[in-house]
Amino acid sequence: MRKSLAFRKLFLNVKNTQKHQLIANTPLKTFYTLYKMRWNV
Repeated sequence: MRKSLAFRKLFLNVKNTQKHQLIANTPLKTFYTLYKMRWNV
């Protein structure tokens, strides 16, 4: 349950980042690493 909540936050984060077009050039692996560091999953 905690994981899905974190994933929902990640999804909102991705949408928010796309508005600033930063995610466009960010490799998914790097983004996932940042996600893991942020929520310590």
